[in-house]
Amino acid sequence: MIRCLVLWLLLPGFIFAQAKKDSPTVPELDAEYQSYKTFFLTTGESNTWLRKNAPKRFAEWQKLAESGNVMAMILTGDCFGDGIAVAKDEKKSAEWIRKAADAGNDMAMSMVGYRFFTGTGMAKDEKKAVEWYRKSADLGNPMAITTLGMCHLNGRGVEKDEKRAIEFYRKAADMGHPPAIIEIGNCHTSGLGVEKDAKKAAEWYRKAADLGNDSAMLYLGNCYESGLGVDKDAKKAAEWYRKAADLGNASAITTWGNCHFNGFGVEKDVKQAINLYRKAIDLGSATAMTQLGFCHQKGVGVGKDEKKAVQFFRQAAELRDTTAMTELGLCLQRGIGAEKDEKAAILLYQQAVEMGSPWAMNNLAYCHLEGAGVKKDAKKAIELFRKAAELGNAYALDGLGNCHRDGIGTDRDETQAAICYRKASELGYDVAMFSLATCYLEGRGVPQDDRQSLNWYRTAADLGNTNAIIEVGMFHQHGVVAVKDEKKAVELFRKAADLGNARGLTELGRCHANGFGLEKDAGKAIELYRKAAQLGDASAITALGNCHEDGYGVEKDLKKAVDLYRQAALEGETGAMSRLGYCLQHGLGVKKDEKEAAQWYRKAADLGFSDAMVKLGYCYLFGVGLEEDEKTGVDWLLKAAGRRDSTAMVALANCHHRGLGVAKDDEKAVEWLLKAADLGNPRSMANLGHCHLKGEGVRKDEEKAVEWYRKGADLGDTDCMSHLGFCHEFGRGVEKDEKKALEWYRKAAKLGNEDAKKALDRLEQE
Repeated sequence: MIRCLVLWLLLPGFIFAQAKKDSPTVPELDAEYQSYKTFFLTTGESNTWLRKNAPKRFAEWQKLAESGNVMAMILTGDCFGDGIAVAKDEKKSAEWIRKAADAGNDMAMSMVGYRFFTGTGMAKDEKKAVEWYRKSADLGNPMAITTLGMCHLNGRGVEKDEKRAIEFYRKAADMGHPPAIIEIGNCHTSGLGVEKDAKKAAEWYRKAADLGNDSAMLYLGNCYESGLGVDKDAKKAAEWYRKAADLGNASAITTWGNCHFNGFGVEKDVKQAINLYRKAIDLGSATAMTQLGFCHQKGVGVGKDEKKAVQFFRQAAELRDTTAMTELGLCLQRGIGAEKDEKAAILLYQQAVEMGSPWAMNNLAYCHLEGAGVKKDAKKAIELFRKAAELGNAYALDGLGNCHRDGIGTDRDETQAAICYRKASELGYDVAMFSLATCYLEGRGVPQDDRQSLNWYRTAADLGNTNAIIEVGMFHQHGVVAVKDEKKAVELFRKAADLGNARGLTELGRCHANGFGLEKDAGKAIELYRKAAQLGDASAITALGNCHEDGYGVEKDLKKAVDLYRQAALEGETGAMSRLGYCLQHGLGVKKDEKEAAQWYRKAADLGFSDAMVKLGYCYLFGVGLEEDEKTGVDWLLKAAGRRDSTAMVALANCHHRGLGVAKDDEKAVEWLLKAADLGNPRSMANLGHCHLKGEGVRKDEEKAVEWYRKGADLGDTDCMSHLGFCHEFGRGVEKDEKKALEWYRKAAKLGNEDAKKALDRLEQE
């Protein structure tokens, strides 16, 4: 919801005063001036009143001003200042206002103060501005008194003094001046000069709203929307926004339009929202221009027209709306609705950054990361991400997290990355939720926790994040924390695919390939992989490579498999990088090249792919494609194990058993095997069986060995099957039974186990 934050200090022409008594009296002008004054005192702005009255009366006001009427000088000067009913001319505006001030008009004195304060029509000088505000305040002008409060609050033109600021605000508030009442509310909201108290803030906003101040109505609406000092109530928020809109407040009209657009507190009505945006645009609202630009860009409530969207963004950008400046920059950067112009985009981002826009900071940070329109500079990107993050921008927090995770522009720090993702997640950003869930899944920067991982994936999925929907499906498919339900997984994969996520099709293909929740169908799997690949999913290309490598559903073709792996690897798919490395290492479908293999393993490992970490670890352990370095090899295995890779755990057990890169320690080896077994790794179960059978790292226990062999055999491990045959043949941990031994040997031999085949040959010869 777009909200209005009224900065009284920066509004032109907001001081009211009594006209000089000796000015020429014109009854009609007197009535107009009193109306103008009342409106200004109540609302804090004069534009709305001037737009309504100046078109018909400006010529007469100017004539009377030239004849020496102070009230007419003020009206004339205000029109010149805002370009209402006459060409904008800040210098001429300042001249008329100064004449009225020199004639002793307190309203004009304060307006002169404003011009010195902002440098509008005269040289900027905050100290002189304060002098003029004091002259006006001494004559009892409540707006000048309020403005002096702001100067003291912010230390502008005077020494900063929050307590003194509150005194000025209270003095003007006691005169029934709504802007001062609002400022006291703001101070209670922020805790400046008074105790921070949301409830009191809301009470002050209500006082000003009850006096008919439309800006206070907006503030009060925001209180009800956000639950600031009052109970959250969408209907009450919308009602206050409507009241302010009915008074012609352009910001309120835009916000009231947002209520209709989002169905907030009122029935959703996009058509009515569009009408309200147009009405606010007629009143000069840059925010409404930006909103209507978004509508045209997305084709919501109006015909999709990217060029028209750019026109609205440009119009609002000219009014210094930072959201519009940022969005226009994005359109120019990407060539959406306008000719691509990265330099112009950068200029817009830089201007918006100077105005404090966190969105522009975020966009400019990515430009520096990618070298788009500016020199590539990761450290500058980090600096911008941090500034935007400090302003509460969730996207920047996510970007900063990615930099910490990958060591871009800063040291790699997974703990700090997780902290950034959590902060962004708590701000409701689904992409950060997905990243945080992955941190918990892999134990990166946080303790590994499947339940936390699933919770964050679900939260992101509920917000429509299709990648998260797929991950929730994976939890159901494997029965980790979530109830094992392959059909539910299929349902979620299909949902993601229907929402346009090509990976959803890939996962459906895998379901058909493995018979997970769907009928096993190689042809259907290949069809889905190809469709997903055409839609740009690199993991589908990898899956097709697997099919060609194994001859599953297609003719076996190792060269074709390698080509597909290389294609996906060049698109950044880590699984393809690892598989390509394997093919290069062993000369499968390509000339053997261990050095290039290690390079691909390294690329995938650096991107966090645990399978590649394991393979890279082996390369270091045994000097495959790079210089042998057992310690570095073990380090990579530990990294993979930290991501719950059970193969890495088995490898670490082997290192401890053999003393590779670590001290020989069979007990430590057993610890790693148990961890891998807890993750369902059948190879670890076979090794645990061996340990118990031989008494290595544990007390010798042949019955326990048989238990582990059975667990592994149930998971299809042929080594476990073969060893069960051995145990039954020789009565190790079980009763001697040659018939059962033959059964287990045959099962293992049928699945290609060479030891089992030799055992069968031996028994048959006997």
